[in-house]
Amino acid sequence: MQILIVEPDLEARLILELSLKKEFDFNIHARSDAIDATALLELFDDFIAVISVAQNKNEETAFKLSQKISSNTLLFVLGESNITKDDNVFFMDSLPNTKQIIDQIHSKIISSKKEENEKRIDSLPLKALSLEMLNFISCTPVDIHLKVKDKHKFQKYLSKDTCFEQAELTKLEMLNYKNIYIAEKDFIIFLDYITERLSIVFDSSELSKKSQKEVTQKFFSYLAELEMKPAVVEMAQKTIDSVFEEIDSEKNIKILLNKIFKENKDFKYQSSMMTAAISIAMVGQFSWSNNNIKRDLMFCSFLHDMFLSNKDKILIQSEQQLNNSFLTDKESVLVREHAKMSFDFLGRSDNIPQSTLKLVKHHHGAVSGIGFVQKDLSSAISEVEKLFIISESFSHQLLSSPKGKVNINRMAEKTESLYSDKVFQPYIEAFLKCFKS
Repeated sequence: MQILIVEPDLEARLILELSLKKEFDFNIHARSDAIDATALLELFDDFIAVISVAQNKNEETAFKLSQKISSNTLLFVLGESNITKDDNVFFMDSLPNTKQIIDQIHSKIISSKKEENEKRIDSLPLKALSLEMLNFISCTPVDIHLKVKDKHKFQKYLSKDTCFEQAELTKLEMLNYKNIYIAEKDFIIFLDYITERLSIVFDSSELSKKSQKEVTQKFFSYLAELEMKPAVVEMAQKTIDSVFEEIDSEKNIKILLNKIFKENKDFKYQSSMMTAAISIAMVGQFSWSNNNIKRDLMFCSFLHDMFLSNKDKILIQSEQQLNNSFLTDKESVLVREHAKMSFDFLGRSDNIPQSTLKLVKHHHGAVSGIGFVQKDLSSAISEVEKLFIISESFSHQLLSSPKGKVNINRMAEKTESLYSDKVFQPYIEAFLKCFKS
């Protein structure tokens, strides 16, 4: 940056030049008239301030210079002038107010740096993550940005290595922020850090059972935002194993489902728990059942809807239901293709069995992973896939029932109308048998 002084009086020019040199590490040019000063302005375009006498004999010095400088350059006019006043133009007596000049230049430097930083941020390739990802950490290994409300601009919210209180997140939630933004170059660093922190939390013996469940719920809610690295798959496996132990330890399916029904969790997690419990109870009735199949059912229960965010989308189980919904075209595409999306996402890991991936892809009965069950293609899906489809149907109906008003036979009739192909009948009967035993 540079500063230009235009003052015909040599002594006044030198005093001002020395004062500014003490304060700023800039190139400071001092000239006696507009001719030399204009030549400088045409040569350089990074002047932060111009300090000029209003007139020099018959020369309208300050006015001439005002025509040559950027609208962002500060102009200090010494004496009376017809120049239009604005935020960057300051009028003074013929003797300069050195303190005011210095203060205004400092203020301009700060605002210029802020603008430059905002421009730099706006030009960065940024990736969005849910704000709730910050619940897993208390310090950030990278810069975190927020989107400026009602503008296509971003501002830095937390700098690298900054620690923060959870109260900060509460404030942002109250202001209706949903996402944070990470520079693309820092994205993997951030996700690896989140994964590391989660591993520590999951392995902590000090974590209460209630807290473990809360962390588990959040983990599965935002799994789609993590990279499917071995550490993440290992955490998913550990978490699902602990949930399986909880489900397997309760032999009375009615008590277990009632417990899940009453727990105050979000619908997505409740649905996963309910589907897992029902499918494990049902599969035990078939001779082809084994531990690997139970593992696949557990994994699929928690991973199959990772790209669906709310109840309205999760409950859709047929093309007709989708067509009758109030979802946007974009949302409809997401619902129709989410099984394949989950399959593709999980398939990035070498540590997830093909049998699990196949179940995730076919969990709505479409071999391609796009769409829903087609009657003439029902035989193309495996027995465990049919069982999962029916268990999820009953899970959704149970969770959507008014408390204390569950009618199992009516639920079975609704499931039979939705999946009328006879290949599904053994699994509807298996569900009913769970409640009769």
